[in-house]
Amino acid sequence: MKNIKIFAILAMVLVSLNGLAQAKKTNKKANVSGLVASNLLSQVQSLIANKNYVQASTKLYQLTRSPGIKEAEKIQVHYLLGLSLAELNLDQMAALQFVEVVRKGQSKYLKAALDRLTLSADRLGDDTLINYSLKKINPKEFPGSKIDMLYYRTGDIEYLKGNLDVAEENFRKVASKSLYYDKAQYQLATLLMENKKPEESLPLLKRGYQKAKTKNDKQIMIMAMARAYYQMEEWEKAIAYYKKIPRDSVYWSETLFELTWAQLRAAKFRSVLSTLQTVHSPFYEEDYLPESLLVRGIVYLYICKFDELEKTMEAFDKVYGKDFYNKMERFYENAPKSSLLYAQELLKAYEFSKIDPSIRKSNPNFDLPYPILRSLLQEGDIRRVITYQEKVKKEMEQVNKNKTLSSSSLYSYAQRMLKKRLISSEKILSNVARVHLKNKMEQWKSFDEQAGFIKYEMTNGKKEQLKKKIAGKDIGISGLDDKRSRDFYIENGYEYWPVESEVWIDELGNYHYVGQQSCQ
Repeated sequence: MKNIKIFAILAMVLVSLNGLAQAKKTNKKANVSGLVASNLLSQVQSLIANKNYVQASTKLYQLTRSPGIKEAEKIQVHYLLGLSLAELNLDQMAALQFVEVVRKGQSKYLKAALDRLTLSADRLGDDTLINYSLKKINPKEFPGSKIDMLYYRTGDIEYLKGNLDVAEENFRKVASKSLYYDKAQYQLATLLMENKKPEESLPLLKRGYQKAKTKNDKQIMIMAMARAYYQMEEWEKAIAYYKKIPRDSVYWSETLFELTWAQLRAAKFRSVLSTLQTVHSPFYEEDYLPESLLVRGIVYLYICKFDELEKTMEAFDKVYGKDFYNKMERFYENAPKSSLLYAQELLKAYEFSKIDPSIRKSNPNFDLPYPILRSLLQEGDIRRVITYQEKVKKEMEQVNKNKTLSSSSLYSYAQRMLKKRLISSEKILSNVARVHLKNKMEQWKSFDEQAGFIKYEMTNGKKEQLKKKIAGKDIGISGLDDKRSRDFYIENGYEYWPVESEVWIDELGNYHYVGQQSCQ
């Protein structure tokens, strides 16, 4: 019995000694890992100093996975990895590293990480990251050289939220020497118009036009000035500015439609009809323009051209009637709120819209009417998400093309994280598109109601004409262009086309209405 007890004690001692040895061995491993991590960190800093960002990135990513690295060093590693990735123009991947530093809380890298996060988010146009960084940043501590970007982005975000006063305050803080100044001034001008202050917006837009360097920027300023004059009810000036937009502009169709309203308000009914003849040509059949048919109907109603009015309302019913609405409603009801179907449909339409119509072989089978999809793609918040997605896809291509990165463990991490960002942005895109589609459906109901009123007035007008005819009263018919011969317009570049004729794209805009008004 005594021997058994001694044996048990010896066994316990041996187990204890073995555990102690194992613990020492584990600690030795941990110490070695920590030592290796410190050496690698030193090597990485040398690589960064020599601008070898690819090698630095792969080594830094390895360090983020090292179990022996201390927490303080890990924060430094994430920050340096973010810097290296940013230098490689991989802003989304860089931003993720800066977010890691910010999430850890107070450290000597926190402020610098926030600064760099804001810059990367700005280049990406990622509203989520911008909002995140703005919540964490104290503007007083932001570097002076970048403060204008912060003011502009803050103004932009607040503008989207509808906080116009806060947005205006930030836009006005952007210094005149800043690269963001012109953008801020344009946003400020549009904000002022939204606040019913077109007189204040005009000087900003005129200065913006003088400073604009590209044809596209100049056209944007011209359209904005036309809208300002329209809001001021200076119809002639608005018309003059709208007419400055050239036919090859991407804003041409949008300009034509807005021009019709200015012409209508100026009581230039012939001009309205000639402009609408262009808008309703086959060249614009993919655009969502129900209101243009209503405007055309209103003009025909005003000049008592009931036969033409009836044709116009038939066209409205054929193109934008109940079947058009039912297609929207079916999609809205069948696609759940959390579904990615909205994003998938929009992205398919976006790719399709980039194909030249003259070389398209077949049209995809869209679940939503294509004109509605084109209209949704023009919405600012939808454009922003798609632009962001394009940048993330480009970043994925950069990672794939870099042989050093593609052969490292950083590659699989980058692919995984970038795919997650794309899926996340698709969810945002779907949510935004669902809201806009619901608004389009409500808008359609308003248009349908207006069409009903126009049809009602048309019926009444026909009755009145019939009563006068039965009563033997002469219905005066005076030509709208009785003081001008057709030769005058032909000499000045206008072409006369019957309504049923073929319309040639290269002669868009050369119409002049020479109808007659039939009202007494």
